[in-house]
Amino acid sequence: MKKQFSKLEVKFVWILTVLMSLGLNLNAQDNKFIKFKETVHDFGDIKEGVEQASHEFKFTNVGNTAIKLVDVKPTCGCTTPDWTKDDVTPRKDGLVKATYNITNRPGPFLKTITVKAQSTDGQEEVHVLTIKGNVILTHNCAQNTNALLSSKSINLKRNTSVLHYPNPFSDKINFKIQLSENETVTFRILDIKGKEVYHEEHQILNRGEHILEWRPNPDVSGGLYFYQIKTLKENFSGKIIYQK
Repeated sequence: MKKQFSKLEVKFVWILTVLMSLGLNLNAQDNKFIKFKETVHDFGDIKEGVEQASHEFKFTNVGNTAIKLVDVKPTCGCTTPDWTKDDVTPRKDGLVKATYNITNRPGPFLKTITVKAQSTDGQEEVHVLTIKGNVILTHNCAQNTNALLSSKSINLKRNTSVLHYPNPFSDKINFKIQLSENETVTFRILDIKGKEVYHEEHQILNRGEHILEWRPNPDVSGGLYFYQIKTLKENFSGKIIYQK
């Protein structure tokens, strides 16, 4: 004969199920042994040559055993991490310091550091820390940049000359080339990793003056770039700065 449960028994089973579920959630939370006070830091506008893009992310061991940071990796070589190397005992604090090299990197940036922690009982936990901001050039720094990357004519040979302006630029940059004869011209823009972000090729440009321009797409980030202009006989290259 099939047993019929009373309303009181059904309610008891439901309450027991809820309590067990809460218990499982509490146990899952107990497994978290490292707590950062923050995981994202925004520098805002930071002046190149005047300020440093460095921040300390502080954390607390909220577990019951000692922990150690076993692996701390930035997304790129432009970000240098430093961290607490010793074991951090329960209720004690440690830190991860992130320093972003802002030299010759004007414009917005967003970098991450992946932190892997391990407790003495073998549990592991991974956190991702983020720093972001916008590097702006000061007046003196801009003067130095203009001196180093000035919009001057480059005459490698008598056949061709190249003039690029303005540099730094925020909207578009022009490259004025003077050809002494009809030429095939290839125009490329590369990022700091050598990846091509723009390509333009002309089978034949007649003798005389021509203007090539690069107007970056909206998804192109600000920073340092390299241009290459090639003819059949000559190569021109240099640095340009895009201030987005």
